[in-house]
Amino acid sequence: MQSAKDFKREPKMDISDRKRMILTAVIRLYTDSGDPVGSNILNHFLKTLSVSSATLRNEMAELTDLGLLMQPYTSAGRIPTQLGLRYYIDNLMNLYTPTTLERTSIFQTVASMDNDPEKASESSAKALAAMFGLSAVAMTPHSNTPHLVHFKLLRVGRFSLAVIGVSNAGSVKTRVCRIDQDISDKGIGTVEMVLNENLVFVSSEDITLHLEDLINIRLGILKKVAAPILSSAKDLIESLSDTRLYADGEQYLLHFRDMDGQIGSYLEFINDRQRMIRFLLETKGPLSICVGEEIDPSLPKMGMIVGTFRQGSLAGRLCVAGPSRINYAYIIPRFVYFCDSLSEMLTA
Repeated sequence: MQSAKDFKREPKMDISDRKRMILTAVIRLYTDSGDPVGSNILNHFLKTLSVSSATLRNEMAELTDLGLLMQPYTSAGRIPTQLGLRYYIDNLMNLYTPTTLERTSIFQTVASMDNDPEKASESSAKALAAMFGLSAVAMTPHSNTPHLVHFKLLRVGRFSLAVIGVSNAGSVKTRVCRIDQDISDKGIGTVEMVLNENLVFVSSEDITLHLEDLINIRLGILKKVAAPILSSAKDLIESLSDTRLYADGEQYLLHFRDMDGQIGSYLEFINDRQRMIRFLLETKGPLSICVGEEIDPSLPKMGMIVGTFRQGSLAGRLCVAGPSRINYAYIIPRFVYFCDSLSEMLTA
């Protein structure tokens, strides 16, 4: 696993060991309660430091001057700033390794999922939201050149057929079409063969009138009855360009009072499909932690952990989101294990 400092660039700042201990303690206390941390509470928490409340107040004042802490209102304790959280994540955070029981539970959750990457993505968003009590978003494996690699036709009624396409991302897409007249099993086999000879490994831009004319010539007398089948096959190819997003757990954000005023902006963010996809694709490496305006200027109180899962050569994204004070040290190693388990399941 990466060290915490690899997740994001670290601020160029050097502070004393005592200030590091105090900053860490403030963040841990703030993570648990969401309340500003005063010197009396901090003094009780840091008994081993053996310093007075006055000294702690002075140290917190200096951390405030450095931009690592802030005082939300007069006479209040301190809370970490975005810079303070970033410094903690990059320099001070110790990750809590999952227990064997936790790993087994996560692995079993992933193993129970459908190995279709789209269905697995949807299930992952639900599982992560429930696991951490946070919002979760999953993006299906992304390909710059999506295409179908195989077609299969199945009769589902006398005048209806299921057109099934398997993509290079491993997903299975289906359209049910109605035909105007009955077609024999031999005819279905012929149409299926023509689709696999002409429409696999092509994009929607490749389906020209010339290609359709060639397909119709190959179909011969089956041209008329096969027209709805061909139309459904083209729809499947066009649908491949749609990278899908699945979100779950937004209701959990209502439990955090420090999310007041942010939930609406967050919902707008994740429901703006292109904006969300762009954010997920711009995160670098297998794991990225973004705090506040690192996510978006409209989300100064949010924190997000974004990870990558793989399906062959393709990569999807998973994300958990909540207030900026989420327990990164606990969530990150379990989230990473979930991503790794999902990749293992999808590439087995």
